[in-house]
Amino acid sequence: MRLLRKLAVCAGIVFAMPAFAQDVKSQLGQATFPGIQTLQIDSIKHAIIDSVFENPALYNDAYAKFLNSYKSDSSQLFKFMRDLNLKFLTFQSANQPAALGIQYNYQNSWTRSKTTASGTGFQTLSVNFNGNVAFNIAYNTSNLLESSAQYNASHMWGGKVTPLDSAGKAKFLVLQQAIIAANIAHNIPLLKRLYIQRGALTKTTNQFYVGINGAFSYETTQNFSRNQYVPGALINIGAKPWNPKQALLYFNLPDYPFALLRLITGTDSTFTLSAASFPSALIGLDHVIPNQDALRESVTGNLNPYNRLRAEIAFKTKVATIASQTFYCSTDLRLYREVAPSAAVKTAGLNKFTYFAATLEASNGFFISYTTGQLPFDLQSTNVYGMGFHYYLGNW
Repeated sequence: MRLLRKLAVCAGIVFAMPAFAQDVKSQLGQATFPGIQTLQIDSIKHAIIDSVFENPALYNDAYAKFLNSYKSDSSQLFKFMRDLNLKFLTFQSANQPAALGIQYNYQNSWTRSKTTASGTGFQTLSVNFNGNVAFNIAYNTSNLLESSAQYNASHMWGGKVTPLDSAGKAKFLVLQQAIIAANIAHNIPLLKRLYIQRGALTKTTNQFYVGINGAFSYETTQNFSRNQYVPGALINIGAKPWNPKQALLYFNLPDYPFALLRLITGTDSTFTLSAASFPSALIGLDHVIPNQDALRESVTGNLNPYNRLRAEIAFKTKVATIASQTFYCSTDLRLYREVAPSAAVKTAGLNKFTYFAATLEASNGFFISYTTGQLPFDLQSTNVYGMGFHYYLGNW
């Protein structure tokens, strides 16, 4: 209701402008201008009205104030929704009908950092909720909902720009001015060339990241018939090979076919591997505490806690820019392995899970996806195809 009231006020301001202009005209009509001819007076009045009420800045300013008021007075619900990303999609596996559903992901974090000569240290507290919800639960092929909280202590080093000499600084300033002019002119081909020249001029060292996480997760199926608590410790590692003259960049093996596609489509003028898309990895040990799991209880005769190794490798890169749309490909490989499982657990296939997902997404939100394998709680390995739209609620 508060948002609706503010929208009404904003609309009222805009629609009231003409009436207000007429009132100003009336006031000007009653004003006296000694020593000035009648035609000159009419010209002055007309100029005053035009300069005030035909200036778009007046409406922009009124609307900007409205937006700033809303931003400063936004509700907690709006702040939550702003960080909630949704994909509306259909699940389609080989042996079942297509199923409509939603894939959701919510992430938020609070970070403190400290920079020293050796790098930057971070302390982060974060929450993460993700999963797939099928409107017909019987057709949910990825039936794992995960809610987690993490504390992360990490260190990042490298990524420093080599200082330029006086000649380099002068050339950099010239390129910056050219980039601004190309932006104003919307000259995209020229912008690409200028960015490449600026990138060649500025030298950045490779960057590395390592983090140690203490995490607590709650894993469940969509209908909560099976669920478990999972405290654990994780290690994150990552790298950004910003320096193209060092060998690390050439180990970005997943990006080779996409670099070729970017070259073929004219997205890149040369065969260029992306430093920003270098894969990241996570490895950890979970202590799983089953709370409700009829299947595991029937197999083992109990719901005793057990330890589980897990690993994950993630990768995302630009594929191409075609007809004003930029396409990205993201992949995710997850491995789960129970430590020292019993023979009964092995026979039932509950001791290990492998899951792979790949998504091709356009900048307008349209995507197609493919997943194969199993997550914990999935009963069988399936190949699933998805198609739909990805909505970033407030993250635009």
